[in-house]
Amino acid sequence: MSEALNRWQALHAQTDFEPTYPTDSVIRWTFRHFPRGGTARLLDVGAGHGRHALFWASHGHHAFAVDAASQAMSACAAKARSAGLAVECRVAGAGSLPFPDEGFDGLLSFGVLYYLPWSEWQAAFDEAKRVLRVGGRGLFVVRSTQDSRCVMGEPLDAHTWRITAPPDCPWKAEAGLPMTFVDDQELKELAAGFAGFQLDRMRWSDRGGRYWNDDWLVQLTR
Repeated sequence: MSEALNRWQALHAQTDFEPTYPTDSVIRWTFRHFPRGGTARLLDVGAGHGRHALFWASHGHHAFAVDAASQAMSACAAKARSAGLAVECRVAGAGSLPFPDEGFDGLLSFGVLYYLPWSEWQAAFDEAKRVLRVGGRGLFVVRSTQDSRCVMGEPLDAHTWRITAPPDCPWKAEAGLPMTFVDDQELKELAAGFAGFQLDRMRWSDRGGRYWNDDWLVQLTR
């Protein structure tokens, strides 16, 4: 088991570790493509405790969740049972999804790929394309090279920085982990096999503007 996965197993074992509510960007993307009351088949890759999959299920969609951390999937399944919601949870990585071709209307990967080495990113995009139906929608949220974690981190190679932790930084849980950052051109190349590609930016400050979160929102159409 990798250093990063070991760390995430321990973090996911803490029941209060992960945020409870879905993010605004995912809510907007969901309602734009999969209206309330629909019955779309939606897959959350790297789902953690399942906040987005649970949100989908609460609006009537068929929700599926995968994560490489078994602790995360146990927590997600428990939350679904407690809420009386149906979420199918499986332990799997982004580069090897245990589902047949063209089985989903939508796929989300929120804040997951930057914990994987660059060498595994193309497989994750290829798997997303494989499991989405023609016309299906995907949303990847990844970190740009302008994020403070990158700017302040220790460079390891062309895509990877080891996260350092200044005393007042908001990312203590990530300290010491390697993280992958990308630019817009690299994302275009990864998504070359998709019929549609739209790139947006999500940037906000923290700790009074001393730190910046800088994410790419990669919207894809199969």
